[in-house]
Amino acid sequence: MTDRRIEDLEPLWEDLVAEKLFGPFHDWLDSRVNRVRDLVSAMKEHAALPPSGLQGYHAFHLGVLRMISDSERERDQADFEALFPEYISGVIAHCDEQPEMIRTIQERERFIFQPGDPFRFRIIKPLKRSLLWLSRIPRRSGNILRRLIGRNMRSDHIWHRYVPFRNLIIRFLLVFLPRDMIHLLDEYLRLKSNLLVRMWKIYHQLYLLDEQHLQATGNTLDNTGRDFLAGELDLMLAEMEQAFPEMKIRFQGIYEDTLKDLRRDFNLAGTIELQSRRLSEDRILMARRDFNIRFEELVRGWNNNHFALLEDWLLDNAIYRLRYTVSIRHNEFYNVLDQRLVVLLAEKAGSVSCTIDELIEKIRGGAGKDIRQVIPLLSEERHRLPDHLAGSMIPDAMDAFAESDLPGLMEDLEKQLSETIHELPERVAFIKSDKYQDKVRDRQIEYLSPCEMLRFRDYPVYLKGIRDTAAFLEEKLSEARQHLLSVPTIVEFNLESAILKADAEVTGGTDPVGIAVEGLERAKGKCEESVRILKESSVRVRDQLDDHLEVFIRNILKLTEKENILMIRWQITRAKYQLKLRELLSNTGRFMKRSIPLLYRFLIRKIKSSSESYAALRQRFGLTEASGEFSAEISAYLAQYRSAMEKLPFVYQRLYEVKPLENFSFFTGRNAELSDLEKAYSDFNNEVFAPVAIVGEKGSGITTLIEYFIARVDHKQVHRVSLTQKCIDEASFFDIFNGMTGTDPVDRIERLADKLTSGNDAVMIILENIQHLFLKKVGGFRLIGTLSQLISKTSGKVFWITSCSLFAWEYLVKTFGINDYFGHVVRMRVLDEELLQEFILRRNRVSGYRIEYTLHAGVGLTRKRIKRDEKEQQAFLERSYFKSMQDFAHGNMSLALIFWLRSTTEVTGNTIRISLPLILNMGFLKALSTDRLFTLYNLLLHETLTLQEHSEVLHVGPDRSRLILMSMTDDGILISSGAYYQINPLLYREVISLLQSRNIVH
Repeated sequence: MTDRRIEDLEPLWEDLVAEKLFGPFHDWLDSRVNRVRDLVSAMKEHAALPPSGLQGYHAFHLGVLRMISDSERERDQADFEALFPEYISGVIAHCDEQPEMIRTIQERERFIFQPGDPFRFRIIKPLKRSLLWLSRIPRRSGNILRRLIGRNMRSDHIWHRYVPFRNLIIRFLLVFLPRDMIHLLDEYLRLKSNLLVRMWKIYHQLYLLDEQHLQATGNTLDNTGRDFLAGELDLMLAEMEQAFPEMKIRFQGIYEDTLKDLRRDFNLAGTIELQSRRLSEDRILMARRDFNIRFEELVRGWNNNHFALLEDWLLDNAIYRLRYTVSIRHNEFYNVLDQRLVVLLAEKAGSVSCTIDELIEKIRGGAGKDIRQVIPLLSEERHRLPDHLAGSMIPDAMDAFAESDLPGLMEDLEKQLSETIHELPERVAFIKSDKYQDKVRDRQIEYLSPCEMLRFRDYPVYLKGIRDTAAFLEEKLSEARQHLLSVPTIVEFNLESAILKADAEVTGGTDPVGIAVEGLERAKGKCEESVRILKESSVRVRDQLDDHLEVFIRNILKLTEKENILMIRWQITRAKYQLKLRELLSNTGRFMKRSIPLLYRFLIRKIKSSSESYAALRQRFGLTEASGEFSAEISAYLAQYRSAMEKLPFVYQRLYEVKPLENFSFFTGRNAELSDLEKAYSDFNNEVFAPVAIVGEKGSGITTLIEYFIARVDHKQVHRVSLTQKCIDEASFFDIFNGMTGTDPVDRIERLADKLTSGNDAVMIILENIQHLFLKKVGGFRLIGTLSQLISKTSGKVFWITSCSLFAWEYLVKTFGINDYFGHVVRMRVLDEELLQEFILRRNRVSGYRIEYTLHAGVGLTRKRIKRDEKEQQAFLERSYFKSMQDFAHGNMSLALIFWLRSTTEVTGNTIRISLPLILNMGFLKALSTDRLFTLYNLLLHETLTLQEHSEVLHVGPDRSRLILMSMTDDGILISSGAYYQINPLLYREVISLLQSRNIVH
């Protein structure tokens, strides 16, 4: 009966297993098999059809990369019960319908030793038979009596057993059957790993094959050697088509074998051969848990294997793709470079050369005629050709240079290469061994960043090579451009010389035609030299970039080898540690460099202060005489800076003229101040009290900032006045605003306020240099008060922008509290050395001159400079120069411009020489008398003073004032413009330092 129960349930189990276990499991396998099959087929197709050139090969590798990425990079589900939830729920539902326990008879086989039984059963089963025999003695004895008295006989005593039927089925369906499937799953996953490894090797062979052809033929590929690899892929496909269907057939065999085990266990259950406690719920749960752990370890291990293998393959593919992408980028760059250099630029220079050739033939054709007939031809061409060259052909060539934008082309190459590097995976898994033959544990997987490896080690070297090549190309372009720019001058000069010689020929001079032709040949030679430079530059750039590319490719291909990866990781780790150590030492060094000079200056200042106090005390008691000797060298240096500027080329004087910018392309370093202004303007539009005061040193760029701001906001009504001289009476003050408001003059503050606010639209009033509205004397602050009242009365309809010099503002804040009348105070920040350098060099780039830094004749060569080559010397001198400029100007733009112009020593051709200035001793300033010190202080406050104003603020007579001002002007400390005196700009910073050391200004 029990066997019949099993037979009745077998169809139900077969349907359940087929529908909810084998079906989903086969689908799961089929999806992964199909992915491998598709990958093999796609690789076979690519192997059979070689790409055409680098571009096609790049597409091939990109296709392989996408196939790998789309194949099986996701992790498979490693939880059996989560993978087949319908099967688990179906089994449990089926078992709930079965009886928990079945009572049945123990068959005769359970008492007899069977083949395959453990040895202990040789003892146990005879004992069990004996017990069965003993248990039957009472009934058999009774049967003897029953036979004697004629009653019915009773059957022998039968031993029963209790079968945990439900748990037996659960163990069969949820433990034994899935457990037996694991072996087949392990075979499949091992086979899959082997197939992936073989495909990887074939792919690598394809790469090596095509690499050899590319090196041999440059940009072509053929089918040589690919047929063999295609055959290998065919063999793999055949193996797959044979292996995977066989696996499906074996699944049915597993079910039949497991069912036999179930029938066997059913007959054994409830006996000593399979005791009921072994089929308890706890044992079943423990068995299921152990099975899930084994299943998870198996799937996770092979998941890790496939994941690491595909990641390794992905890394190789990404490296190969990078190698060809970089090569393609270089080839594209070479094509554009050749087109622009040889075709475009050389044609422009060649057309100039042809034009000169035509004139040479024309002159030679007229050489046989009377010399008087040659003179008109030379005279005509002397005006026509230079004008034609300078007015049309050379500008066209220069436009071609500009439009070619070869530096920009190099920047584009660098940008494209950087983007290509960043396309590398940021994180790739790998295992140290490259033998993917077994499962991989989690702890065996390591991670690396190929992108970081290249960015940290190889790419910076490669990038430096590209930038060096770009600098070389830019230098050669400048050289070629200068050759072309010199052509009109050469033509004009030589034709003019020929005309002079032709006039001399009338009285017996030399051959003018030869002079003209020789000069034109030299001009033509300039064109040919320009063409030669362009062509050679193309070759040199290609060679240099090829060298850098070869080294870079050799380095990146090392990432495909495990040993190299581990070594590179170790090198990068060590380099990072060294970098952090250097950074720590650098920070410590910077701290020491900052601290030691500060301590040194503090000690020196205290020593000097004590010395000066001691010297002043001795002078006071007549023990020493005052010394105000002024160095003739310093006086000459200060007095000559204007004459030095006048000797410079006009374009240089115009570019570096100390005045507000006309071209806002030079605007730099004032973004923070501009943002403050725009914030104030926004507050004004939102009806918030927002008058603005812009405060800064003279020459810090206030006027340029205001002009740039006006151009950005585009306000409808803007009135602007810049005070250039003192305005300390009310009539002059009202005249300023009467010019803004129209023809109806006013002379009262209330009427002026009403007039400024009478319109419908808001008004912007800009009043620069308000330091000219006061004079440091009794009653000299009246107009500052009037301006403050006017601002308060009109701030609702008038957006006020005023500017004031730094020291005048600080003085007015302390004496008048002027800051209370302004909603925003914009302070001009000090430019750092880097911004100051960019501010200067941006102008020089427009001039077209090449800079050569030299040392002043009075400065000796340092040992470091002697050891450097020319390029390093120039870089060293440039850094030294701009450090000296920052020490001189302290971020003041106007002072920086003056310092630069005063540093120019010679202009030769297209080269301008900048001399590192001789450090002059300014100690004479410390010996100035009190009157001179306060003269300098008042000039800091007012910027300019007349003789009369100086007399009033110092409370001395006019004669005394004239003597002070004239002597300081003669010494070069002051400069005069008409009736006004101001501090010599070259001494501006030293004067501030002097007055600060005396606690006169703060």
